[in-house]
Amino acid sequence: MLGKRQEVYEALMKRPEEYYNQLETRTLQAILALLPPKPTSEVVISGFYPINSEIDCAFLLKRLISLGYRAALPVVTGRQQPLLFRIWNGEDSNLVEAEFHTKIPHPSCAECDPDVLLVPFLSFASNQMRLGYGGGYYDRTLTSLRARKQVCAIGLGFAAQYLEETPFSASDQPVDAVVTEEGEWTLPRS
Repeated sequence: MLGKRQEVYEALMKRPEEYYNQLETRTLQAILALLPPKPTSEVVISGFYPINSEIDCAFLLKRLISLGYRAALPVVTGRQQPLLFRIWNGEDSNLVEAEFHTKIPHPSCAECDPDVLLVPFLSFASNQMRLGYGGGYYDRTLTSLRARKQVCAIGLGFAAQYLEETPFSASDQPVDAVVTEEGEWTLPRS
C-alpha cells in the first residue's frame, strides 16, 4: 500500500495546481459537510503534518483555520501511549521537527482534546476500518477520546488506497467517514 500511495502521490504532483484545486473543491468541502454544527471557533480539528506521500493535510488545516476553525496536530508522547494534541495556528514557524519525519507544534502551544480527527491511513475499507503504520497510536487515542467525549474520526487519504476489507483486531477503532481527494466515500453505518 505504501508503493501504491507513492505512485498516486507522484502522479498527482505532476500537476500540483490541479491536485490542490481538487483538495480545495472536493476534499475540503467533504470535510466541512461532516463537521459538528457548532460555531466554528469552538470546533477543534486535529489533522497531521504529512509524511512522505500522505495527502497534504497541512494544506487542508490551513484552509480550515482561514474559515475560523481551530486546528491541532498530534504529538507522540511514547510507545503504547495515546497521542497528545497541541493547538496549531497554521504557521510553519510554530512547528518543530519530530520523530517519524514529521512536524509538531512547539511545546509551548496549548494542549487540547479535538472534536474531529483527520486520521491518515495506508488503506481503508468499506467495513469502516483503516490500516495505519502499525503502531496503534490512533486506535489508542480514539479509544481514550471516545471514552471522554463525542468525537468524529475522518480517515483522510487517496481514493486508490481503498480495499474491499481491511483486517482488524478488537483494539482497532473504526472511522466515522472517509474523505479522499475525490470527496467523501460512502461507508456503511453500523
